[in-house]
Amino acid sequence: MKKIYLLLTLFSLSIGTLFGQVTTVVAGLDDSDKLLLVNSTLYFTQQNDIAYIDIAETDPVPTILISGLNEPSGMSIKDNFLYVAHFGEGDVIKIDLDTPAPSVIDVTFFGNTPNMLKLDNNDLYFTDNNGSRIYKYDTTSDSPPAETFLNTASGPIGIEIKDGYLYYGQASLGNIFKLALNNPNGTPVEVVSGLDRPIGMEFKGNYLYVADLDDDKIVKIDVTQSPTVIEDVVINLNNPKDITFDGDIMYISELNKISKIDLSLSVDESSINDIVLYPVPTKNYLNIANQKTDLKFIINDINGRTLKKDNVSPNEKIDVSSLTPGYYFITFEGISNVTKKFIVQ
Repeated sequence: MKKIYLLLTLFSLSIGTLFGQVTTVVAGLDDSDKLLLVNSTLYFTQQNDIAYIDIAETDPVPTILISGLNEPSGMSIKDNFLYVAHFGEGDVIKIDLDTPAPSVIDVTFFGNTPNMLKLDNNDLYFTDNNGSRIYKYDTTSDSPPAETFLNTASGPIGIEIKDGYLYYGQASLGNIFKLALNNPNGTPVEVVSGLDRPIGMEFKGNYLYVADLDDDKIVKIDVTQSPTVIEDVVINLNNPKDITFDGDIMYISELNKISKIDLSLSVDESSINDIVLYPVPTKNYLNIANQKTDLKFIINDINGRTLKKDNVSPNEKIDVSSLTPGYYFITFEGISNVTKKFIVQ
């Protein structure tokens, strides 16, 4: 009885999750990593280059901006210079976007593994996850040294700036902190904990959206709340590393591809709340009546173990022939998740 109660508790915690249709923008990439959207140009880093696509095109084809790099990572832009955290070389570089065939321009060699960066006026902040530091660099300076802005308890990766605060994520610890930009000697304040491996993050209003790499999902946190609450936005992704926004369209860097989701759209709730499973009990298949749209589902046993995750289209059956006889729970995902019990004979 306690096991069933635990399972239902877990389901109730997921209510309020927003799910929509995730579509692939471009596939077959070389381990796409970080994203930067400038107007309709979406820049993305790969193992040895930086490429871009035009998101206004129906079927965008990647174009290489510059190659011959060593694990380029986070990007930011100022005065039409693309600043890049050059993770594999331990430096920060910039690229003149006005040059037809741009070359690397050195900025600063400080940091073991510069990872993500963010500009605040003339100040460039970048994380060094293997050095457990966040650096600050004045882009108007002619001198290469960067100053240590903050020593962190664990390797920082993701970084964002909002309302005078610098937000940074410690991936291995699964938490996010903030620190006032004008008080680097102050005590960082924990914004949220309990994430799996937060990597890329970006603000949309008061919500901080986070790519939770090892949990294969995107979450959001309202930073004005106390205590903060983690809300799932998209699940069942494939190693999401970074996100960026074009209005309500969220672009996601996944393993070897870039995908997108329109956050203004949601699953038709009537297609979830009115569905009926039959036959119950069953031996091989579950049929679904009153289903109007494609749905994601998860099947769990009474101990809470996930046995199957997939999508199901209207008039399509769910194959449960591999399940041993017993009781199971199937959860259909939408703004309000719906869980139903069924029996396999």
